[in-house]
Amino acid sequence: MANNSHAALLTKIASYVEILAKDPHSTVFVTLGDAYRQLGRLDEALEIARKGVQGLTWFSPGHVVLGQILMARGETGEALGCFNKALTLDGESIAAFKGLAAIYCQKGQADLGRQVLERAEQIHPGNSSIQHMLNRLSAVTEEPANAAAVAPQADQEQPVEAPIATTTIAELFVKQGLLSQACQVYRDILQADPDNGQVRAKLIELEGRLTSNSQPEVIEAQASLAAPAAQAEPLATLQRWLTATRLRREHVQKHFAGHR
Repeated sequence: MANNSHAALLTKIASYVEILAKDPHSTVFVTLGDAYRQLGRLDEALEIARKGVQGLTWFSPGHVVLGQILMARGETGEALGCFNKALTLDGESIAAFKGLAAIYCQKGQADLGRQVLERAEQIHPGNSSIQHMLNRLSAVTEEPANAAAVAPQADQEQPVEAPIATTTIAELFVKQGLLSQACQVYRDILQADPDNGQVRAKLIELEGRLTSNSQPEVIEAQASLAAPAAQAEPLATLQRWLTATRLRREHVQKHFAGHR
């Protein structure tokens, strides 16, 4: 059975390669890259996906498949950026929501992963793949005793990782008035990507606002927000994605019906 599946994928790859050779800007790079990923040929998958995304930067599924390939290679930091980019281009992408949730869960941020999936379920009610992922997540988090027993050993084996730094999380902090936390997220992003001029500009702006707002009452107000903020909806900014990219999606859907 596995051999048949393997042979079928190779046959598909041959046809995809032929299509891409005739039209280098074809969206078939998405299915070709994914086929290579399923075969475990991750270097070839990555090369195809990167070239495809460079040629079709506006095509959300391209960023999704690149993120999936990067996840398979263990490069979750860059994969996170790909899924965020995909959602910026198409705020309804189920695959991007699931990829983002998978990374958060892999990093031990199950609550944030669940909220990503719940937001996806609001947009796509009744979707079986989203519901299946939510059910699996619930099954894992409902075993605190086992998790607690394993946690000390895991801590001894590897250091605790810092929360994932993304512009989405930074914008969430800004919206909640937690400017210091937002600045720290932007600093983390710059540490990984020093040439990101947009993030650097946002950091300078926020640091300026912090300097001008450093009155005792403002600091006190921000401190009072810190506790409830931990329970706030971390995906509120996804609504901004839906609004800001609506026209872009309509344009894409007219020319690439059926590709999401």
